[in-house]
Amino acid sequence: MRWILIIILPFFLVISGCENKSYERLKIPFDYSNIVRANLCSDKFIVYYNSGDCSICFGILLEISDEFPSLNVVSIASSLNKVLLEYQLEEIKFKGISLIDSDSLFYKQNQSILNKGNLFLVDSSYNILVSSRVFDNVFKSNINKQLAK
Repeated sequence: MRWILIIILPFFLVISGCENKSYERLKIPFDYSNIVRANLCSDKFIVYYNSGDCSICFGILLEISDEFPSLNVVSIASSLNKVLLEYQLEEIKFKGISLIDSDSLFYKQNQSILNKGNLFLVDSSYNILVSSRVFDNVFKSNINKQLAK
């Protein structure tokens, strides 16, 4: 009987170990992290890294906010023009959290991740649950799957 347990036990350990997922994590600069945590209303939220200088960026922010009204949306823009960025966000009535990464702290800390995507569903520990380069039906579906868990 002992021999059977000794032989079978490693298989159970391997199988149970496979269920633990290891997530990539966004590195959020300390100042940004305090702002985000102070304004969160749920344990999962969307982070959108964008230039902040194009109308497409604002259209995507608006679409994300409309599609997922129960989630916080954090826009991190690399724009150097704070006045124009704030004006555009007011124009689209953006109700999310807006951060300006003019000194590229966020970009430098997450460059390898941002090479793969700029839209993320993350948890409160900044683990990336879903990532994408485009706000499309696949991204929306993956977010909905994560929210259903």
